[in-house]
Amino acid sequence: NCEDRKGQEVAIERTMDQGTVLYMAPEQPGWREYSSKVDIFALGLILAEMCIVMSDDEKEEVFDNYRCGMTNTILKKIPEA
Repeated sequence: NCEDRKGQEVAIERTMDQGTVLYMAPEQPGWREYSSKVDIFALGLILAEMCIVMSDDEKEEVFDNYRCGMTNTILKKIPEA
């Protein structure tokens, strides 16, 4: 359960360094407290992966860019995505 204070999601202590590294949000590795927003981040990566065929190397580069806050143009040709 995630505590809710005035409609705002609050980060709570969770398992540390659990999950697939490629799909982890930037705040997950090494942190014990994060919110369920990390799931939305992973879903965004999965959406990109479903829309564009990428090699493992391309996928790692694109996902790392997203984790660092850098934008990518891989979905530019698919505006509905």
